[in-house]
Amino acid sequence: MRQRGFTLLEVMVALLLMGLFSVMAYRALDAVLQAEAHARGEIDRWRDLALTLGRLENDLNNAVAGVGGMQPRGFRLDADGLALAWDRLLPEDEAGGVRRVGYAYADGVLSRLLWREAAPIGELPLRTSVLPGLKSVLFRCLDGQGGWQASWPVTAADTGMPRAVEIVVELASGERIRRVLQVQ
Repeated sequence: MRQRGFTLLEVMVALLLMGLFSVMAYRALDAVLQAEAHARGEIDRWRDLALTLGRLENDLNNAVAGVGGMQPRGFRLDADGLALAWDRLLPEDEAGGVRRVGYAYADGVLSRLLWREAAPIGELPLRTSVLPGLKSVLFRCLDGQGGWQASWPVTAADTGMPRAVEIVVELASGERIRRVLQVQ
């Protein structure tokens, strides 16, 4: 009576094939996980950019030239186009009032600047990084005649607000995003 079963050679071939299939499945799963991580990073980067531009637009929509007896510090854009600041109305849930805000670019990072309410001129702001990993950022202001200005105020006598602010952001990967935001 002859016993039925697998030979040693058949078992070894089956193990070899299972091992090859396992390696191929692992490599495929690894590729999918790496693609997911890359896509998640891209989504996060674009979301952060959209949130930052939305916050900048909100700050500009609440810009004021001066309220009541308050001494306005005015809208300022540095001559190098890398930093701007203005006074803005605070929402009611922050007890109203006026606070100075701004945005500045340095060393690959766009930061939001926030001064204490009623801070004296010359006091340093609280600086919060809002968008790291940038190649460049440039701000410009639109004057009343429709011309773009690299600094604001244009003249020492000019105390008004620009009509709009342009921001051009160049990401580390080379993409350039340009937004023009109306100043209310």
